[in-house]
Amino acid sequence: MAIFNCPQCGHSQSVDDKHIGKSASCPKCKTQGAVQDEATAAVAQVTNADAIATERGTRSRNGGPAGIFWGLGPKHDYNPGSTLCLEWIVADDPSVKVCFTEVCGPKAVREDRQTLFKAEVEVCCLGLGLSAIDLHFLLFSIWGKHLTTLAGQRIRDFRPDERYKESMVWYARDADAEEFLISIGYVSRVRTSAGVVISADDEFILREARRVSEKFAAEDLEPKPPKKE
Repeated sequence: MAIFNCPQCGHSQSVDDKHIGKSASCPKCKTQGAVQDEATAAVAQVTNADAIATERGTRSRNGGPAGIFWGLGPKHDYNPGSTLCLEWIVADDPSVKVCFTEVCGPKAVREDRQTLFKAEVEVCCLGLGLSAIDLHFLLFSIWGKHLTTLAGQRIRDFRPDERYKESMVWYARDADAEEFLISIGYVSRVRTSAGVVISADDEFILREARRVSEKFAAEDLEPKPPKKE
């Protein structure tokens, strides 16, 4: 059976084999696209970029020394003499049509008398045009306790296969910044150019979060209002 995958809005449908190799117009957004055999169409749904994950799973790396880094003057951490290093994890769920191009995560910094979490993030759209992306980072302490959930929502037009890079910043409680050790980043949801909202598989994310903290609950996936110091 032949498959038509719209390169713009992501609409997919089966068509007669006689149309393989021909161009067709998407019935939803009118974008022109090629009709392909089933195997080729399956591959075409994801980007061929070398650094992009195309299967569900996790990747991790060392994020550098744990502690609060100071933005002014000589850099030093909050825990001098400690060998603890941040553990950055990203949970890849290509069904949301976006993946991190590399493993990343937040660091705690102190700038202008404010404590912040900062992350250098780069993601890639997996062959689909989007109008909004919602990124989440689940933060855990050195004791395995869930500290907070950071969210970064970006509303703009993303081209199919576009790579998007940004420095993301959140205000932080001093207590959270001091204890922060492990983060899990993932794409929570996207809105396609055709207006379809695609959400990550919560059960997959919950399973990964509970590898760090058994008490992690479904409601912890969403950010909560900041607590008072």
